Amino acid sequence: FNPVGVAFKGNNGKYLSRIHRSGIDYTEFAKDNTD
Repeated sequence: FNPVGVAFKGNNGKYLSRIHRSGIDYTEFAKDNTD
């Protein structure tokens, strides 16, 4: 897992789960979430 992935898991498990289902990269999701 990337540092971002771990951070998401620690903050909210839904983010990590959604990434797996959507197949979105951790970095991409991080950018979208930050926006």
